[in-house]
Amino acid sequence: MMNYEAMLLISKIHNGGSSLLSDEVKACVHISACVCGRDGIISEAEEHEMLRIIQTKFPQFSIEDFEEIISDFFNSDDQLEDYLSKVVDLNLREFALSLSEKSASQDGLDPRENLALMKVKSLWGSGCE
Repeated sequence: MMNYEAMLLISKIHNGGSSLLSDEVKACVHISACVCGRDGIISEAEEHEMLRIIQTKFPQFSIEDFEEIISDFFNSDDQLEDYLSKVVDLNLREFALSLSEKSASQDGLDPRENLALMKVKSLWGSGCE
């Protein structure tokens, strides 16, 4: 299996200064946004933690990439299950789960966020715990 950094590098296509990230990488961020938003709001603390974790794993991931993905999330009708189905790589599933847990806990883990995390674990199975 490919490591995270290689996957992101391979999935980035530079076109006039903008970049397109793989659907799996975008879905990881969308999953975290779904979990963090279960309490009705994605707080600034949750956003900052998401970005910090993503940039730690993927140093070439820009704030513009993050803002574009978050904007896409808010403009989408997709649900958590839709995003979960887009991530097939086990390493990225583990990353998405960790990203979601750490980000959602930044402003206190709301019971609705905890239920969303349990749903992720349930739908993906025991390989992501």
